[in-house]
Amino acid sequence: MGDRAFASATELSDEIRDRHIGCVELLDFYLARAERHNPALNAIVVWQVDQARERARAADAALARGERWGPLHGISMTVKESFNATGRAVACLRYLNGHPIVRCFVRPPES
Repeated sequence: MGDRAFASATELSDEIRDRHIGCVELLDFYLARAERHNPALNAIVVWQVDQARERARAADAALARGERWGPLHGISMTVKESFNATGRAVACLRYLNGHPIVRCFVRPPES
């Protein structure tokens, strides 16, 4: 693969599937890149590194068992804070939505 930073999701998925890179290794690559560039960009407002690593480890373990979770298996991504997301890892994210009325809205964790 050429420059991993600009690889498509399909290319990354193939790399993971073919075990050329692990999910944790790929996450660490993109975290290092984000940490390097985010101070100037301020693109990532809420970081969930521990949750991302937990999920990447689970994705690697699933592959070792022969499981595949779908076409984006093991591909890390950020979610724009203006979108409400579901799932244990994002249950307590702050949703800004660019509007003062919701600037302090925090959705309670799902039970």
